[in-house]
Amino acid sequence: MKKIITTITVIFLLFSLSACGTKSANNLSLTDKGLSLIGEVDRLAECEEYISLYSASDEIAGVIKGIAENEYTEPKAVFVIPNLDEIVLQSMFYEIKLPAEVEVMVKSRFALAIPTQINAMNGTINVAATSILNHSGSFIYEGLKDTTTYLYTYDAANSFMVTFTPNDENIVNANVTVIVNEELAKCSTADEVMKFLKESLNFEKVSVSEAPKE
Repeated sequence: MKKIITTITVIFLLFSLSACGTKSANNLSLTDKGLSLIGEVDRLAECEEYISLYSASDEIAGVIKGIAENEYTEPKAVFVIPNLDEIVLQSMFYEIKLPAEVEVMVKSRFALAIPTQINAMNGTINVAATSILNHSGSFIYEGLKDTTTYLYTYDAANSFMVTFTPNDENIVNANVTVIVNEELAKCSTADEVMKFLKESLNFEKVSVSEAPKE
């Protein structure tokens, strides 16, 4: 399990994109900010020139084409999953005791590995295709205290996880990953998402709620 987490984290870091600079959230809710980033990922998926920079594989291109064919402006549901970094650390690395100062530095990275692990359930092609579309950005937002993941589900088989990580001076880093998993996409309630995470990732404790209507 440790080797799997290490591998998918490296893949994530290899293909992730960083937005240029830090922008104001302009009073957008986290739900809306996530949707904006998802729109940017959709544009990446639709850009054949961009995809060709990373892969010449027809299989990978086919997965990305399938992602690009859907609309993501109106999610079926949006769920909030707090403290995935803590959950991963406690569930998968409970036997490892990191020094406190190191844990603070790296803990948020564990939450970023979860979407890739879910994609890996359906094979390496999905992992490679979705990794090409990983995207991130930073913005000013007041009030976020802990790493929080928003899950956006749609009628299509694709979902998105956007993980918001707070930093000093109200700067929030956001990382978005496409998830190609029909079982997760079918979840329509917080309880169903929680059941999926517990059964698929062996999480003993995980909390899921619907995103606030803002």
